[in-house]
Amino acid sequence: MCHTAEPAAHAVCLSAGCLRVLLAIVGLASPIAAADAEAVAHAPAARFADLRLGLAHELIDGNLILRQPFLVGGVSFDAAEREPDVSAFGAFARAGWDPPAQGELVFGGNYVEAADSRQWEVQARYVAPGGLGMGAGYADLEASGDTWFVNPTVTGKSGTLNYHLGPVAQNGPGGLSVGAYAALYTGHLFLGGGNDGEHWRLLAAWSANNGERAVDPSLEVLFVDHGIGRLDGERFLFVNGSLKRNAGFLSTGSRLGRALGPQGMQFANPVSFLSQPWSRTADVWETGGVMNLRLARREFPGGRTSLLAQGVVFPFQAQAGDVRLRGIFAGVQYQRDALRATSLLFGHAGRYGRLSLSIAGSYDTERRQISGVLGVRIHF
Repeated sequence: MCHTAEPAAHAVCLSAGCLRVLLAIVGLASPIAAADAEAVAHAPAARFADLRLGLAHELIDGNLILRQPFLVGGVSFDAAEREPDVSAFGAFARAGWDPPAQGELVFGGNYVEAADSRQWEVQARYVAPGGLGMGAGYADLEASGDTWFVNPTVTGKSGTLNYHLGPVAQNGPGGLSVGAYAALYTGHLFLGGGNDGEHWRLLAAWSANNGERAVDPSLEVLFVDHGIGRLDGERFLFVNGSLKRNAGFLSTGSRLGRALGPQGMQFANPVSFLSQPWSRTADVWETGGVMNLRLARREFPGGRTSLLAQGVVFPFQAQAGDVRLRGIFAGVQYQRDALRATSLLFGHAGRYGRLSLSIAGSYDTERRQISGVLGVRIHF
């Protein structure tokens, strides 16, 4: 089974002409907000439409996300020459404007199609005002078989400590299995994870939570093992850090989604059974500012491994200066799979009133190829 806590590899190629035009736009625009790198905001109150387009070598991908306080959804496509297109769409709705007083209901699903394969899933979760909740879902995974689950939960707070606890009963291709998930967190520390009999995960994180200070570091480590049950699968290590986190990828709401797995669906970050490209992993330059780091390592059945290491710095955020330069970043990427590649990363990510614009490039030093990312977000 595939769970979307793990990021897909996304790369985009922009022509030199397009880059010149877009960089000219950035230079002419006058930002009225700090032009810091900005992640895909997972806060339930966020309101935006986010478009991300990419072209790398023979691969084209695109994602469109719409987020409102009561709805999050999107569509995506992934097309490669000589390979079938992949399309996906999904949405999750949230009912309950004041969860502490009225409870909260979240429901939705995903659909993924590739060649002759069609997979879909539906989920729903209700949390009562006192913190007791119940979640259930069904996934049609075609060749892998069907999966259903139930997940009663209890959530609450004791002093500064928040908690989320819940057993899981799941019937999948490997038969019936049981497990549990839990999360404990404060404003600074986060520890969560669990297992469903077929996979287990653990997430540990720390955030300084310095608010609007120039430096607000955060570090997160996620490990997922899909090989503990009847079905063999990959092992995945995902490390992210930033010296100036924002309210998106490294937020508590987003971490809950990654820690509680596909059965513990969170509206802020609806991780689920199907890989849903529209709910993408934020790029490394989107997770924060000043300096961001990322490490992703996969170990596949049979012993094959892949590694991705990235680091970017925003040199103009460490000192006072022209606000238009604050979004400029540069960095390096090392990737090892069937081949090895070292790339230089560069670009600009900033917000201009109701418009956020990110333009990122990557230069492969071995193959001498340029790829890039274009992202546009409209804030409502």
